[in-house]
Amino acid sequence: MTLNYAFSVPIAKVIPNSCTGGFVLVKGTVKLSVTTVQGGQVPFAVGVTYTSSGSGQDVLADGTLVLDGTQKANYVYSSQTVTDAGFPATPQDFMQDPAVRDYLVRSNGDQSDELLVDTAIDLTFTNGVPSAPVLQGLSVACSSIP
Repeated sequence: MTLNYAFSVPIAKVIPNSCTGGFVLVKGTVKLSVTTVQGGQVPFAVGVTYTSSGSGQDVLADGTLVLDGTQKANYVYSSQTVTDAGFPATPQDFMQDPAVRDYLVRSNGDQSDELLVDTAIDLTFTNGVPSAPVLQGLSVACSSIP
């Protein structure tokens, strides 16, 4: 028996830009597509696809857009991460907590302040059924090499 689930986790957060000392408002979505299979070659299997996309804008620490001419082109990002797990029986409880890694790059190709953002999401399963995912946090690093 195969069951499919879908979740969408919106993200809107001001993060520090460790490349410039400024801040970036990151807005986007992480979509989760969950498939569970019971009774195949593996007695219970679960696969999760995490697809993220969004944008970022230069802002002040309070989230106010920078509009004084010093702002750069907006950031854009997208990625996809796939996880899978097999079990000898349907587990009573288990959790997946992958970090979805995105590279925020300027839409105009400027590579001077690319950012690496890891989004931590907890996804808990009870008797093989996923609960709503929980956004645990974002970590940011300056990266000029995607």
